[in-house]
Amino acid sequence: MENVKPLEKKEIQKVSESLARAFEEDPLFLYCLDGMENKHEKRVQIFKVLLKYGLRYGNAVNTQNLEGSMAWFSQIEKYEEISTWRLLRSGGLTLVLKLGIKCLKRLDVASEIIVKLRAKYTKKESHWYLAIIGVEPNYQGKGFASMLLKYLISTSDSYPIYLETFVEKNVPIYEHFNFKVVEIATVPDANIPIWAMLRK
Repeated sequence: MENVKPLEKKEIQKVSESLARAFEEDPLFLYCLDGMENKHEKRVQIFKVLLKYGLRYGNAVNTQNLEGSMAWFSQIEKYEEISTWRLLRSGGLTLVLKLGIKCLKRLDVASEIIVKLRAKYTKKESHWYLAIIGVEPNYQGKGFASMLLKYLISTSDSYPIYLETFVEKNVPIYEHFNFKVVEIATVPDANIPIWAMLRK
């Protein structure tokens, strides 16, 4: 698709700032960063690491004018979790220092549930894992998320696509593209629901 292009390294900072705004009210971020200062900057740092990880070990794209961005990982032929070593190579050490122990512990609890759900419903068979998709708030509701999802589906080679969301209003968007809710789980001690979704 002409309106979707690969993410360039020079765009990571700007795209991370955009994603940080898009996820400002995301329940997982609200929980993990609760009581902390400079929450926007911390979200930016998280997305910088995830986008760098995507460029190194997966795929990352955005729309032409950076209205929306997406990163996903191939699980074709070989099932892999996001590894600590690869996170460190993508700037994870700086992230650890900036987030602090409390936030990291909360992220770890959520990550454990996320990992178990994906393994359960993909059965560790070949699939694509949609890790990030977000649209700058000023451009939400204007078709950019749909544009990105259409791109992902068109390049998926008919393999299943798995994702999770912490935002209930996003569920119908994914359902429109034939994703099905396979389970609604909860992050322990936080009462945050997770919608696990799979497109076969």
